[in-house]
Amino acid sequence: MSSASGQALALRLLADRISERFGDATLAIAFYGSALRDDQPVDDGLFDLLVVVDRYRKAYGKWTLSTMNAVLPPNVFYIEEPFADTRIRAKYAVVSLAQLRRYTGRRCLQTYFWGRLAQPVEVVYARDDDARDAFTDVLRQATTTLAATTAPMLPESFDAASLWSRGLELSYSTEFRPERKGYARSLTEHGVEGYGVAARNAASTLGWHIEEGADGTRFRTQVSRLRRAWSRVSWFARRVQGRTLHVLRLVKAAGTFDGGIDYLVWKVERHSGVKVEVSERTRRHPLLCGWWTLWRLRRKGGFR
Repeated sequence: MSSASGQALALRLLADRISERFGDATLAIAFYGSALRDDQPVDDGLFDLLVVVDRYRKAYGKWTLSTMNAVLPPNVFYIEEPFADTRIRAKYAVVSLAQLRRYTGRRCLQTYFWGRLAQPVEVVYARDDDARDAFTDVLRQATTTLAATTAPMLPESFDAASLWSRGLELSYSTEFRPERKGYARSLTEHGVEGYGVAARNAASTLGWHIEEGADGTRFRTQVSRLRRAWSRVSWFARRVQGRTLHVLRLVKAAGTFDGGIDYLVWKVERHSGVKVEVSERTRRHPLLCGWWTLWRLRRKGGFR
């Protein structure tokens, strides 16, 4: 079995199990993140999945999880399943279509959703054609939002690689991330063709001037000094808000994600090389003791 076919079958199995949990409330399930970009083997690490539902109460049947999801989306869960002669693992984030539309719009200050969905995404499951079309519209909106909020932070003329690497860099800065400096640029270079198409689509939507030259396609915008100043203020506000919400999401995930503290430490080590040991006490009481682990990772330079 090839790596690609094995990954496809593994994702299909995970999607089936997740859709069984949420039943008819499941609109779409999407695959994104480093495992998609790197064509990760099925037994290496975790898959990142996004589960889109129509209503939280219909999905959960419990007001506690429904309220948590509505107040601070997404809720994040862990799933592990036997597959062939190994086990496959994923973390999946749950969000309603209504909130996803709101949180990928240009008026949304948070970058959590549009920063992720402006990168490569693969739809693993869709309830029907309407659900697939609705999610595709969300992806298109996410890329347009990232482009629109990034352009004022660039010179008047730029190429697709500059647009997306700067946009991802700004988006990453709104969270505590383990990736090293230059990571966003390497991602863009890895998928330059896809980002070029996304930049063209965004440029058409936003009314940018598209220039074809010997050096490739470039985009030109006319942005006033006032708008550039406001953009810098907005991105500062996004960093303050985003990092606060990131910590709150980690705290919330401790109640829904079994083994969450071990996953966090593993991910930081994978991206930065920084490693700390997790005590059994921390595993038993992540909400009370996990803060010390976060501080140790931060102090050692595990994330910025």
